[in-house]
Amino acid sequence: SLEARYEEVIRKEDSGWHVWRYFYPDKQLAADYYIIEPTSRFKHGLALSYYANGQIADSGSFTEGYKEKWHWSWYENGKPKTKFKYRNGLPVDTCTSWYATGETESVWILDTKGSGYRRDMYPSQQLKAVGPISKGLQFGRWRYFDEAGPQIMEARFDGKGPQNITCFDTAGKKTNGPCILEKGPEYIGGTDAWNRFLSTEAVWPAGLRLPDKIVQVAVSFVVYTDGHIGDFHVLHSPHPLLTKEALRLLQLSGKWHPAVFMNKPVDFRYTSELYIRQKYH
Repeated sequence: SLEARYEEVIRKEDSGWHVWRYFYPDKQLAADYYIIEPTSRFKHGLALSYYANGQIADSGSFTEGYKEKWHWSWYENGKPKTKFKYRNGLPVDTCTSWYATGETESVWILDTKGSGYRRDMYPSQQLKAVGPISKGLQFGRWRYFDEAGPQIMEARFDGKGPQNITCFDTAGKKTNGPCILEKGPEYIGGTDAWNRFLSTEAVWPAGLRLPDKIVQVAVSFVVYTDGHIGDFHVLHSPHPLLTKEALRLLQLSGKWHPAVFMNKPVDFRYTSELYIRQKYH
């Protein structure tokens, strides 16, 4: 087992080393792919991954660890999520992503070296952002628009992230104060405070015995714009009693700092691993 949440079976075949990865402990297939050799872990050939409900999550080919040709991904309900073509690990050609509701989210128009431009849309299909792409990354001047139409932000990218971010009001005038392009949600007090909360508040279920001293429970939840959290999902848990404890911890955790995009708080689905130490009573 390479990770606490998975078990792997690796077998030598004519076409390479075949890897089957299973969710732990229910043995549901999580991934099926080939690698060059066990020590390198570089994928080579067709690779598939699956959600815990058995729905395929993504499918595509690799050459010595680099994505090649067409790669598809799907949402857990089976609707298409992305369709990207790759060459030497870089996106090329026309690539598309979709919202879970089916509307186009982004379109990439790229040459054979992964350079071109990208357009992002709101679910209403109103323009959200547009700018150049260089070797698969945002580069140069990017413009961001309110769903009503006016440009509200501008940023320049150098391949390492946004620089020189400017915000505008709906009349096109520069604004003062914070100007944040993108920032993820954060527990109040930061990562250290979140870990302290889990360490202090987690209660090991009475009578439960598992092989590992520390177990992981994978959870997903939405951090809403006012900072409260909800829509909890336990993605993986080694035992139903730990599923119940993970949900109790989430309900107890209180408010978070919301995510920010285009200088506005936004709802954000966050995925986290809750580490719970085994304590006998």
